[in-house]
Amino acid sequence: MGIEERLQRLEDDRAIRDLKARYLRACDSKDPESVRDCLLPTGAVIAYDGFPPFDNRDDFVAIYSQMGCAGDIRYPPWCERHRDFRKRYPRDGAVVAILS
Repeated sequence: MGIEERLQRLEDDRAIRDLKARYLRACDSKDPESVRDCLLPTGAVIAYDGFPPFDNRDDFVAIYSQMGCAGDIRYPPWCERHRDFRKRYPRDGAVVAILS
């Protein structure tokens, strides 16, 4: 693999990481328009466990707006075991993601 190919792979990897970060920030902020901007208008399938696959971003964003932007989203049950976590992040309807 030549230097140009290696550089292109690094640039592609960075672009994917930036897009993923932008998408996750939009989800955490409950910002449907920014979520929509992270997705292709057509030509991709968006699939999550427990949901039917979406073949366009508008249908996905409509469901995200209805379910993901609700004010009563709670922490998952495993958070109950982590009192320090709960002290730092009180129940305010916010969604907290821990990435490893």
